[in-house]
Formats: sequence, C-alpha cells, structure tokens
Amino acid sequence: MAMTVTRYLDLPDGRLAYDDTGDGPLVVCVPAMFDLRSEYRFLAPRLVAASYRVVTLDLRGMGESSAEWPEYGSEPTGRDLLALLRHLDATTTGPALIFGCSIGAAVAVHVAASAPELVRGIVMAGPFVRDAPTTLATRLGGAVLRLPGLTRPLLLGYWPKWEPQPPADLAEHLARLKANLREHKGAARVLHLLAPRRRGPAG
Repeated sequence: MAMTVTRYLDLPDGRLAYDDTGDGPLVVCVPAMFDLRSEYRFLAPRLVAASYRVVTLDLRGMGESSAEWPEYGSEPTGRDLLALLRHLDATTTGPALIFGCSIGAAVAVHVAASAPELVRGIVMAGPFVRDAPTTLATRLGGAVLRLPGLTRPLLLGYWPKWEPQPPADLAEHLARLKANLREHKGAARVLHLLAPRRRGPAG
C-alpha cells in the first residue's frame, strides 16, 4: 500500500498543506470552497491504485493550511496551485492533470490558462467558473450568510443537500469541517471567502 505523506509549502503570505501519495503521472486534486483535502478520500486511493501520483491540498484558510491570508478566491488560490506545481517540479516530472471541484474548477482553469506547460488536462466537477448573474435572491442569501453567528450553522446545515448520495462517513466529515471552522476562527475567514469576487471570462 502506498504511503501518504503530509507536506507543507511555505509561501510569502502563508503555508499550504498537502498530501502526496503514490508514483506515476501527477494528479492534483483541488477541493471545493469550504471543504478539506479529505474530500478526495475515496477518489485518491483509486487513482493511486491505477498508478498515479496523487496530491490533495487544503485551500488557503482551510484544513492544515494557515488560517489568515490577505485575500481569498479563485485567482489567489490559482497562484497557490501554480507555486505548488512548480514546487512539485511539474516541468520535469511531466505536466499535471488537475481535478477541481466547485471553485477548485475555477482554480484549474486559471492555472491551465496561466501556465499551460504545467497542465496536461483538467477535470471539473460541479464547476463554479464564471460569474453567475446577480439577483435579489443571491444578494439576500449572501447577506444572511454574513450575519454574525449564522455563517457556520447555515453552511453546515445546508452541506448534506450537496450530497445526492451521502457517503457513510458524512457525519464524521461534517464534524471535521465544524472543528476546522472553529479552530481557525472561521466566521471571519468565511466572510472573506463569501465576499463577491469576479472571476473574469475564463476563471
């Protein structure tokens, strides 16, 4: 069985945590907004068994990555991923396949457009790439999520609705998310993440 090694990449504004498992062509998995790298706890072992090297990372402000960053969103996270790919030496070991979920898909698009020599392909799950039209409902929803004390319970309460077929360990995963948000004083950070940020025409 391939051993998973947790590593850290120090950047000027913070530290990224990532797991590195297996040998072979590189696959980097980028989680959805508000999720942890353990989002890929089912997919990663299958890819490793198929002879891929799999790297899963925590987004800035989540999991074991440092909590406080000067900015959040797809573009700064894309810069994080670019730094990670260069750190992993994707130019010599071969370009990476990037699997991105939700905002992770926007990150994948940003990186593929910025440094195509580092990327051999992208896979997008539930992509959240372009700016959606702003409506009264979305503005009101964003305002409610920003109310002090409501962000975390509303987010975690809605989370199961994103799982059409909830995994058996969903309760444990939600508990990890809740603990992470509490540990990182997540309410203030989540407000930053929820702030309107334009992704541009491609990301």
